[in-house]
Amino acid sequence: MTAPPLTDDPVLVAFAAEVGNEGAVAVDGARTRWGVGGEPAPGTRLARAPSGIVAYQPEEMTVCVRAGTSVAELSAALAARGQRCALPERCPLST
Repeated sequence: MTAPPLTDDPVLVAFAAEVGNEGAVAVDGARTRWGVGGEPAPGTRLARAPSGIVAYQPEEMTVCVRAGTSVAELSAALAARGQRCALPERCPLST
């Protein structure tokens, strides 16, 4: 039996279905801490967290973003409304 989703965000529901509940999964983000704890075990599936702004209420100074949203994307959306956040921008990592 699968529990009902805790969100009605179709992007997150699709991501949860993709990840599933079987086998090892590692989040493949910017890899800023990729070596901490060692490399993923062979056979580990890599998943990229969804990105994007889900809700933004500038008058309340609140924003809800998906886990894969970059600080640059958030900063651009806030700047368009004359706002900013205290999160540091990170330089892109070379691959």
